[in-house]
Amino acid sequence: MRNRSFRAISASFAKGAARFRTVCFGAAAIFFAAGCGGAERSHLSAADQPVLTAEALYTPLSAMTNVMVDDIFSPPLAARAYAYACLSAWEAYVLAENAAAADNPDGSSTLASSGSNADNNPANSLAASGPSQSLAGKLNGLEPLQISVPPGADPRLSASLAFYRVGAELVFSEDDLAQAQQAFREAQRSRFDEAVFRASDSLAALVAQALRPYRNADQYGETRSLPRYQFSREPGFWMPTAPGYFDAVEPNWGKIRPFAMDSAAQFRPQPPTPYSPSPGTAFYAEMKEVYETSRALTDEQKLMANFWDCNPFYLEVQGHFNYSTKKISPGAHWMGIASTVCEDAALPYREALWVHTVLALALHDAFVSCWEEKYHSQYIRPETAINNLMDPKWVPLLQTPPFPEYTSGHSVASSAAAYVLTQMLGARAFTDSVEVPYGLPARSFSSFEAAALEASLSRMYGGIHFRPAVEVGVTQGRAVGAQLAARIGLKAMATPVAAAY
Repeated sequence: MRNRSFRAISASFAKGAARFRTVCFGAAAIFFAAGCGGAERSHLSAADQPVLTAEALYTPLSAMTNVMVDDIFSPPLAARAYAYACLSAWEAYVLAENAAAADNPDGSSTLASSGSNADNNPANSLAASGPSQSLAGKLNGLEPLQISVPPGADPRLSASLAFYRVGAELVFSEDDLAQAQQAFREAQRSRFDEAVFRASDSLAALVAQALRPYRNADQYGETRSLPRYQFSREPGFWMPTAPGYFDAVEPNWGKIRPFAMDSAAQFRPQPPTPYSPSPGTAFYAEMKEVYETSRALTDEQKLMANFWDCNPFYLEVQGHFNYSTKKISPGAHWMGIASTVCEDAALPYREALWVHTVLALALHDAFVSCWEEKYHSQYIRPETAINNLMDPKWVPLLQTPPFPEYTSGHSVASSAAAYVLTQMLGARAFTDSVEVPYGLPARSFSSFEAAALEASLSRMYGGIHFRPAVEVGVTQGRAVGAQLAARIGLKAMATPVAAAY
């Protein structure tokens, strides 16, 4: 099995070589140019333009992931960035594809073909909607984009360029992503007819511009200026924990507009178990379960917990020195899983883009739903409870993240992700090697649901969640995924995934 772009490019960051990372992006982009071969771009007809494979999606996705790791994006913030970058790419693809179809009323296509895996092969149509359809009118507040498509715009190239443009607007280290974008642009410019490249680039810019007001209206900007969160010192409430004692992360994320839910509180779960310091109560039993489990963990359980840690805020403490060890977010982990499965299945560009777009939207809404509940209940973490009531020296296997306990973000996000991925790709087995660049071995799963359940349970093994946060979070996440699926009319894809498992 060949190396995947997500893993290879992520490894460059994991090794701490930022300059090497940029070279990797450029090399990957140049590889696309070399891999196409063929005629000089000035001699290419519209029908002879090169066909970008899904690799042209995985490359900007990987580049954006690495920059967000470097920028220490919180889980909700990373999910938002993926969602708007993928949505922009999808809308650019749809506009270009529909414009090409309108130019050929006889049914013929000017879109280049790449054989049996071509995006315009009827066997590879998306069962959700047949020909690609905009998500306008299906997502909260998204109206049809009023854009005149430049003649000749290539759907795939337009989509990848739109992803880069919007991604650069969403990360903090814009210059880092701009370098990757420039390498990609130069490589593709050498492949495509100049008129096609300019039309595609223009469409990408128009889509990015048209979607900017929509993105800016999601309340993110307003949450940046709200008063600082003040945690309660009353028993049973969340408090910052060692070693960093960080401030609460994104306490106002429940105010962010969801894409498919009626409101952030639509799937607010049942309240957590009432706090009680008394032995014999339900809370004390749940606390005791975490404590005793942590003292008898098997090697496999420890591996599970570390594999799904995905803590962007991990802080190394050595004597008087503190430094961060950067990791991917839970959403980045699931985007990596999607890339792995799509690439192993050799899905063409359009279907791979659809999978990543739907997944990103689900992850975004999952974190909106979860964070709304976290700061609604403001529930105590096991570390605080156990230190206060059972063992003042106890430390969980994983570092406690800087936000309230209930519900588990991994449970909600993983369950929402597994729901939509299963809807699109079926209950298929896969090997998850997303964490390999970070020093952890690959793990194999029988289905997306099995992976989500392990990710959820791993949080109790890690000592950072009580059981109800995990179990209730699974139900909450599935509801979020089902809501999105219903809103966009999600169905199984027509393209059969290669039987490689």
